[in-house]
Amino acid sequence: LIIGLFGAYFHFRNNKYDAFSLLVLFIMTGLAIVLYLNQDNPQPRERDYSYVGSFMAFSIWIAIGIFGFINKVNEIFLEKSIKKSASYFMVAMFLLFIPIKMFLANYHEHDRTGNYIAWDMAYNMLQTCKPNAILFTNGDNDTFPLWYLQQVEGIRKDVIVANLSLLNTSWYVKQLQRENIDNPFINISEKEIDNIDFKAWSSQLVSIPAPKDSLNTAGNIEWELKPTYFDALLRIQDLMVLRIITDNNWNRPVYFAVTVSPNSMLNLDEYLTMEGLTYRLSNNTKQVIDIDAMTKNLTSIVGDRSWFQDYNANANNNTGLSISKTYQPGYIYRNLANENVYVDPQLGRLIQNYRTAYIRLAIYHYLDNNFGKAEKILLDMEEKMPSNVINIPSKELQYQIVQLYAGVGNQSKLEYHLNELIVRNDLNINDYLLYGKTFVQSLKNYREAKIIFETLYNNFITIEKALTVQSLQETSITASEWNQWQESLPEVVFLLYLCYKELEEYENATNLIEEWLIRSPSDLEANKLLEEIKNLENL
Repeated sequence: LIIGLFGAYFHFRNNKYDAFSLLVLFIMTGLAIVLYLNQDNPQPRERDYSYVGSFMAFSIWIAIGIFGFINKVNEIFLEKSIKKSASYFMVAMFLLFIPIKMFLANYHEHDRTGNYIAWDMAYNMLQTCKPNAILFTNGDNDTFPLWYLQQVEGIRKDVIVANLSLLNTSWYVKQLQRENIDNPFINISEKEIDNIDFKAWSSQLVSIPAPKDSLNTAGNIEWELKPTYFDALLRIQDLMVLRIITDNNWNRPVYFAVTVSPNSMLNLDEYLTMEGLTYRLSNNTKQVIDIDAMTKNLTSIVGDRSWFQDYNANANNNTGLSISKTYQPGYIYRNLANENVYVDPQLGRLIQNYRTAYIRLAIYHYLDNNFGKAEKILLDMEEKMPSNVINIPSKELQYQIVQLYAGVGNQSKLEYHLNELIVRNDLNINDYLLYGKTFVQSLKNYREAKIIFETLYNNFITIEKALTVQSLQETSITASEWNQWQESLPEVVFLLYLCYKELEEYENATNLIEEWLIRSPSDLEANKLLEEIKNLENL
């Protein structure tokens, strides 16, 4: 950065017109693109490639900066006899220093050695589908890896991977028709494809014929289809999904990848059965999850359990299922427990799809009062993808794990996940209250809970003091946040009092309630607590 900035300065000092041209290139391919694209937050992946032109422009200034630095050193400090040798030396040092510095700083985050997440998730998603299935996928990340496995590796070529984003284009729909001419599932003419467009839509019941069985005696599925675009329209992709489901007439199993947003599933939630990394379109609303399919897919493994820890060192171990090019239930989880493999945040979020499936399976067993099976499912997930190796992006999902461990009576795992939750940097006051109460109710760990509630109480006092000398606008807290703090204070005080009492810190409990009574002198319950703690103190 310093060399580049010096290079820009040196460039303008020596050739301002040339430098200005480079500055225009730098701005237009960098800052201007930021403003022009106005990208939503969050993005599905890093977008550095959008600004590569500005990187190249700045790299030119780095090169000019190196030249300028050497030139200045030669002019000011060196004798004529050693200038040439010194210049060569400095060029060599810069060539070594800058790339090596960047290598040391960035290698770990760019090293993909042992990272099989994209390959394995694509394989697992394909193997979730029954033979000759249609699988609707959402975008790049859940489509291209599947296409690679099919076209290059020859794995599960019987599955039709239909990308929802591309279904908005006529050429893609025609391609799907051409590629499956022997077993068609879209009965639509090219003229209709070319003329299909957004359709004005209001919420209404839609009915499609379905196979009759004991769970569906009517012979159809019926649901309310709501507009998917600006509350007024159906997109082309929605119309095509509806057409494919109708024209397919249940000849092929129809699946949606778990990565597809609910808005793109045509509000079919009631008729979607989870089988792992996909939802299968069902003819009834009774099967929220397919227990047998979920168990086979999630808990049956490809390869050996040692592959979780270090696949590269244990690749020859293949005591379980092997990678199959045809339909075979069972997932592959390579290196998800290997702490030496770097997993960037985006890939870490993909792992949440596995965990969500595991938790839904555990919840089913828990609600069925089969606590042993529920705990076994949770522990199996922990072995394959421990949270200390790949963290859990969703605090809500991790708290579900806490609740399940509490329900099955595994206190060590419960406490472990609570301790992970409490150090997250995306928590609000309600989260801290919830986790603190869980320490009290599920673990009787008043010491840990005391730390949480004391921190909340002291933070409230600090904010309150700051607001006596500053306005809300001058502080970093919003009016709604301050209202939340004020509404939560009585509960914080009571819970902190409870911890002090259980830990026999009677003096702290007394001081706390006396401070509270100064705020709320008419609080009769607080007076009773003060009397209670003084009696305990005198025992």
